Amino acid sequence: PPHRGTQLLNNIFGSRDVNKSIEIISNGLKAIIKNP
Repeated sequence: PPHRGTQLLNNIFGSRDVNKSIEIISNGLKAIIKNP
């Protein structure tokens, strides 16, 4: 069976929207860093 973390990442990102999801997450992290 696949690793739990891998399964979780697949659920979060999905195979289609990986780039979009990464962009959203990185934008969110930037916002958090700017306004802690």
